[in-house]
Amino acid sequence: MPALPNNSQWLTQRINPATPIDMISLPGSHDSGTKKTSGIAQTQSLTIEEQLFVGIRCLDIRLKVIGGRLQVYHGDADCILSFKQVVTWVNSFLQAHPAEFVVMIIKKEDKSSDYTFSSLVDAELKTSGPPLFGPIPKIPLYGQVQGRLVVLKRWADPLGIVTGCNLPKFPENDFGAAQSPDHKLKIVVQDVYNPLLRPPTIMKWTWILSYLEACHHGSKSGDLWFCFTGVGLSPKSSAKGDPELGDGNNDLLVDYFRILPTAAEGYGWVFIDFVEYPQFQCIQCLIDSN
Repeated sequence: MPALPNNSQWLTQRINPATPIDMISLPGSHDSGTKKTSGIAQTQSLTIEEQLFVGIRCLDIRLKVIGGRLQVYHGDADCILSFKQVVTWVNSFLQAHPAEFVVMIIKKEDKSSDYTFSSLVDAELKTSGPPLFGPIPKIPLYGQVQGRLVVLKRWADPLGIVTGCNLPKFPENDFGAAQSPDHKLKIVVQDVYNPLLRPPTIMKWTWILSYLEACHHGSKSGDLWFCFTGVGLSPKSSAKGDPELGDGNNDLLVDYFRILPTAAEGYGWVFIDFVEYPQFQCIQCLIDSN
């Protein structure tokens, strides 16, 4: 793996504090905590600490309650990583770089009660985590979230125990829209992770391309746009390609950004598998698109 590029302050260096955060193209990591897994469960080769250093600003964290504590999982795969460690890394990063901010999408991967899950998340964030921004009645400006963690909740938290935005109806295996329960925030999500047609990597790119084109032509219809680039059954080959199928989606992303480096309203928040491939160029292209 090449040496890690230092993008620890790219927001500070590039973004006007008066910019709404939905207008910032943010690089993210899909299933951010999977470095210690293998096979189809693994979508990352870097720790979350390393991801933040190289420029990732959106984390995708999936959690289960195990023995009364929160552990990171990808489906049924134990990622051998505690939620406490995740929020400790984020807190340390924001303390060292107080003009940056981090978005964390948290998904409940088990059948624990929403109250139990919310209470455990809240306790860990308050004990080990950085300052939170929220609740989110409207899209904040970058200057309002500097030094803070923005939490988006992919589970039902009707009592509002965890500070953040409720998004329990996050589109699954779809390119679709959803609203927060209070109807104050609309999201558009491209997360077709199991394309029905084969080969799935090629089919997946058509969904990614549709998302990018909508952004490029200024036809974003929601408040927050999310794009997940991976394929569920073949994360590594879909990202990096293989001899039979050719370039992976990460290579195709870089090629696209070389031709159309900017978008009218930003490219939204793009969650990438194996963010270091190829040579951290996906991250750099998204940063440069701002």
